[in-house]
Amino acid sequence: MKLTHVNHSSFIYETNEELLLTDPWIFSNAFQGWSQYPYPHSNLVKKIISRSSNLSIVVISHAHDDHLDDIFLSKLTDNVKVVIPKTNNKGFIRRVLKNGIKEKNIIEVDENIKKVGGFSISAIFDGSLSSEDFVFLISNNSYLTVHSNDNWREY
Repeated sequence: MKLTHVNHSSFIYETNEELLLTDPWIFSNAFQGWSQYPYPHSNLVKKIISRSSNLSIVVISHAHDDHLDDIFLSKLTDNVKVVIPKTNNKGFIRRVLKNGIKEKNIIEVDENIKKVGGFSISAIFDGSLSSEDFVFLISNNSYLTVHSNDNWREY
């Protein structure tokens, strides 16, 4: 598996068969003024949005604008699965649906591992800091990664 940093909390997980993207913040400004710095490299953007892209899974850790790009989500094809943490925040699911993602393509995960394409994904949550701080475990047959997005606390 090849791991490539796009920007902020966005990473491409690449196998021979598919691409998984975490926390896309590709096009939109966040919070009515934040912009990406550095911007994602154009070759990486082409890799994830071109017609020949193998992008099949997008993992979104939480519903903040710098992790969930509405413009990007609205451009996804019907074969892309969107993985989000199982949370009580129903606005999170509504926002994903608002961007044209079909309900059948939204996969909620918790601490129990779910197989999504060639990846196994789970979300760990302790709740002591906020209701939105999830850590994702993402693995394939050879590698395990910890995607901790904005989590800065020691667990």
